[in-house]
Amino acid sequence: MSLLFRYRKQVNGFEQLVHLVESSTPPKQEKFLKLIDAEDSHWGEILRLKMLSLERVFSWEHETLSFVLRSFTGRQLALLLYENKSEYLTTAKELLNELQKEELEFWLANVDFGKSEQVAMVCIFIEKVREMITDEKIHLPSVDPSLIYRNEAA
Repeated sequence: MSLLFRYRKQVNGFEQLVHLVESSTPPKQEKFLKLIDAEDSHWGEILRLKMLSLERVFSWEHETLSFVLRSFTGRQLALLLYENKSEYLTTAKELLNELQKEELEFWLANVDFGKSEQVAMVCIFIEKVREMITDEKIHLPSVDPSLIYRNEAA
């Protein structure tokens, strides 16, 4: 049975597939995307357009990004921004209040996070942002209309 067959026959199957892929680790994401492209390149293309990523969330307006960042602890943000994310770290520090900024800086200065923890935190971040969207705490039409699901994958 093909990967896409399961999702095509389900109500909201495309959404479920997007959530599965975007909340996976990068190697697993790549594997999923290759499988999907091999079965239906149109679905692969649309899926990539609908996926959340750290880069995408950090491209949102500061008010929304600030709301998202405030939902995480300093330790979680440090994990998220620990390695090779200097532009995101600068943006996060601009948006956090003093206490949050101090907590973030403490964790960055005093803890050496492992790669697996960092990857897991990115997955948790994406899942939490998706939950905020689902719960309508983030209003996609004004934040990122291209993430709204329509019948593109039909």
